Amino acid sequence: MAHILCHLHLTSSPLSSSPSSSKSNWCYPILSLRSRSSRLRCAAPPASQMEPQTTDERPRFKDFPYISAPIRDLMLESLSTVESRLKSQLLPYTLPPDVEYYQNQSGTNHGSIFIDTVFGSWLHCKVPTGAALNITTFLCYMNDSTDGPPFLMEFIQGSPTSLVILLDLPPRRDLVVHPDYIKTFYEDTELGKHKHLLLDSIPEAKPYESPSLYIQSAFSPTAILARVDTSGVEEGETRLEEIVREKVAPAAKAVLETWLDLCASGDQKRERELEEEDKAYLRKRDAIQPNLLSPLISLSSSSSSSSSSRAVAASNWCCPVLSRSNLISLSTRLCCTASPASQMEPQRDERPRFKDFPYAPDPIKDLMVEALSTVESRLATQLVPYTLPLDVEYYTNESGTNHGSLFILSGASSSPIDFVLGSWLHCKLPTGAAMNITSLTCYMNDSTDAPPLVMEFIQGGPTSLVVILDLPPRRDLVLHPDYLKTFYEETELEKQRQLILDTVPEAKPYVSPSLYIRSVFSPTAITARVDTSRDDGGGETRLEGIVREKVSAAAKKVLETWLEVCTCGEERGVTKEEERAYLKKRDAMFKSKTIEVDIGSSLPRLFGQEIADRVLAELRVLMGSRG
Repeated sequence: MAHILCHLHLTSSPLSSSPSSSKSNWCYPILSLRSRSSRLRCAAPPASQMEPQTTDERPRFKDFPYISAPIRDLMLESLSTVESRLKSQLLPYTLPPDVEYYQNQSGTNHGSIFIDTVFGSWLHCKVPTGAALNITTFLCYMNDSTDGPPFLMEFIQGSPTSLVILLDLPPRRDLVVHPDYIKTFYEDTELGKHKHLLLDSIPEAKPYESPSLYIQSAFSPTAILARVDTSGVEEGETRLEEIVREKVAPAAKAVLETWLDLCASGDQKRERELEEEDKAYLRKRDAIQPNLLSPLISLSSSSSSSSSSRAVAASNWCCPVLSRSNLISLSTRLCCTASPASQMEPQRDERPRFKDFPYAPDPIKDLMVEALSTVESRLATQLVPYTLPLDVEYYTNESGTNHGSLFILSGASSSPIDFVLGSWLHCKLPTGAAMNITSLTCYMNDSTDAPPLVMEFIQGGPTSLVVILDLPPRRDLVLHPDYLKTFYEETELEKQRQLILDTVPEAKPYVSPSLYIRSVFSPTAITARVDTSRDDGGGETRLEGIVREKVSAAAKKVLETWLEVCTCGEERGVTKEEERAYLKKRDAMFKSKTIEVDIGSSLPRLFGQEIADRVLAELRVLMGSRG
């Protein structure tokens, strides 16, 4: 059976044509060439098909006339590899000559698109500074007979010493609902190793982020997204070419080989498992992504409007974390809201009470107490008490080195809030240091699709802190760009994330080692690691200052956004039964993965099996009663 419908190779384009903004909104093209094979859109055709005989001297697609030699070599080798591996699955597609190659009237901007079971493109644009922007892309798209991911390879070069690299197999499933998809295409393939190898072995490389939240949502958790800048080193142009040949090319080939082996010619089981409902979902999801072509239109409008519009019509389109902290904190997904003190602090023995936060440093304690008080006062009518056994509300191991506390409030019957789970955890580490995790999460029920609130602080020492603040989406953002607009773009949560990362020199992005947890976060999630350790001392005081002045402000803004938009804002009632069923399924998977799996594997080590079973049993009762 022929597997490939069409391969696309298209240059993605930035919103702005300035080299500094090669923080581009790259085009994630989706091809709907209703064609003639069965499975994917991909790969280069034979040269006789790919290079039509023309009488003029216009550049041909495969010439790649404006890019550096290392990128040209990589693109040619990649095209050749796909052609040789998949040629039996490919069919030609004829483009008009003025779409296959186009330029503006002044001759400063040039582009080429090739669709022939391949969509390929390069774009060369002169920018006002006199520099040139070159974008070269290679894309392979799948059809609805499989849910396998496409292949993306793109290079955006704004100068001889600056390069943005995009290498990915973007998912075509909602990863929160399909952890098996993560395992098959990302965990088992070890694509994450290539990502870390590239970023860790190139001093001049830094993570790249698209300014488009929608595009950020389209990437996989193992996407290689890097910006390389060699302007600060001697012979920067030569150094960049060396990086491409020695580091980027091997990573790109590994990603391509993974896609070829697993997606294009791999196990056919995923095809057999797809039912018509799955295919309809894939068609709907894939059809949404033509919106991503808008950056190409905006760029082309200033260069060659008639040619570019024809081209558009032709294409028709898309810290290492402490393992324990990740297992417990991100898993327990600790939650939110304070109840009245009479509910929250039952009279009993002298054991620590939940709201005491006895092991958290003062700035975090103050922030949590204020956050709990705010939620309690704003949502008092929507919350009802939930009684926990005393030995679950507070628990400790036999040696007295590890301590934990849980607190739960249930949503009222008329409330969109499902339940609120609060927790703190204090554990002595083998090194003698202590780990403190303080968390707040507010889960929503299926009467609304609004996101929950996650607020978590993981402190492994007096000068080290991981901050997690987010409203994790409960919809597939690629399929629901309106959801992205409502909860993330219009709320300007991205400004809070940038505020932390840009104004705190000691802060760096935090990356969970769990691909599933990475998939849970929204594109505006504040996930940062702050390290204030220094040789001259003073790190502890500095960290406390950062929490009071920066982190607290961001946390309060995220909380206020959640309260105003998600719980008290415009009603987002979910009335269709199939949508409510989807939310139930998605929420159940999220809770199962973050609570059951992580707590089930970590609590026994920290507190013993008996205590772990006791805590898990209560959480199972809670989740079962709310399901």
